[in-house]
Amino acid sequence: MNEENTQRERQVHRGARQVVYAPAADEAPKQPFQWRTYMKRAGLALLAVAFAWVVFFSGWLNMRSITLQGKHSLTQDTVASDVKDYLERFPTQRNVLFLQPRELATYIQQQHPTLQKVNINRTLFFGVNVVITESQPALIWQSGSKAWLVGEDGRVLREAEEGDVSFGRVIDTAQLDVGVGDRVADQNFVGFTRGVYKAAEEKGVAIQQISIGDTTREILVAVQGGVVIKMAAERGAGEQMEAYLKTIETAKKEGKAIREYVDVRVVGRTYYK
Repeated sequence: MNEENTQRERQVHRGARQVVYAPAADEAPKQPFQWRTYMKRAGLALLAVAFAWVVFFSGWLNMRSITLQGKHSLTQDTVASDVKDYLERFPTQRNVLFLQPRELATYIQQQHPTLQKVNINRTLFFGVNVVITESQPALIWQSGSKAWLVGEDGRVLREAEEGDVSFGRVIDTAQLDVGVGDRVADQNFVGFTRGVYKAAEEKGVAIQQISIGDTTREILVAVQGGVVIKMAAERGAGEQMEAYLKTIETAKKEGKAIREYVDVRVVGRTYYK
């Protein structure tokens, strides 16, 4: 009897021991707290916040200087004032990283229509370099009772003054209204007209006036004696002036008098009346 009880107690004890010490199937092993990982993440977050503060809020990257270069009549203060007005309209562009150089250049050119070209370049030390190309005076454009000084690019610079008599004059018989900054002709026309005056001076031809009608393709050059030379802006000025002189010489040899015009617009042919 005692042996049976003893065996029964051992079996129960052995079974209890198995239940108590066996590990659970779904129990995960404990992991140590990863301090380094969290410290790295916190450091990266702080760096991101610091970078954002420097870029967006500190003002450290704001424009600090303005330099001016190029052939122009504008002063440093005038350009600086233009830049200041622009930045007041677009305050986010005070930061040189967010500055839009093309938009700023366009704004400055709009304030001064006589400027031919404006370039904006960022400098190394948080500044901008403004490079200006100003259209140079080339000729006088007369429309109606007003005379205007026109630049090399065909834009009106200002009203003509008494001291501008050295520039050649073109009379617009269409009498279109113009103002400062308006483009009355293209660069090729301006260059051609200046070439006509130069060729006439070299060959001893006295020009009384040059006029145009509805288009700048046909130029009427009135010379001393009342004869008008009809020229085309697409051809060389010197070439057409030479054709005019040869026509005058030929007409004299033939005993013919040219009283109204000589048309030299067609290559290799001249017509006169």
